[in-house]
Amino acid sequence: MITALTARFPWLVAPSTLGAPFGLPRLRVTPFGEQGWDALTIEVIAVVALTTVTGAWTRRALTRRPAVGRVRAGLSAWVGFVLGAVTANTLRAVAVGATMGFGLVGYGAIVVVGMLSGTVWGAALGWIPGIAAGVAIGRGASRTPAAPTTPTA
Repeated sequence: MITALTARFPWLVAPSTLGAPFGLPRLRVTPFGEQGWDALTIEVIAVVALTTVTGAWTRRALTRRPAVGRVRAGLSAWVGFVLGAVTANTLRAVAVGATMGFGLVGYGAIVVVGMLSGTVWGAALGWIPGIAAGVAIGRGASRTPAAPTTPTA
């Protein structure tokens, strides 16, 4: 899917030419190629950040407006995915900057380009969780707000 996507939309790889992490973080069990365990750890942390931010944003949007429709739920999940991708790729860019030993300007530039890469990839692939959220709302999930809990003494 990634090959077909980048062949049709070559601007998706533009941030990677500037040194930003390519695509979204990958969830692996072992390091890939010559990468060490530290690179694998950063990838796993980035995956956790991506899913956490996406889930938290979507949940926040759906609990603020419990009677939300499918389109709004889908757009909330899409925006949450973009924010999650920005967070994940920023973490990955920070790791690249620390590994390469960039100076202050280079370190700041790689972080900004990592954020740009996350925005581009999040916008390009955010429709996937958006459709999932729209389908889940259509089936009645998250239609009612969570009941407030009362503290016990």
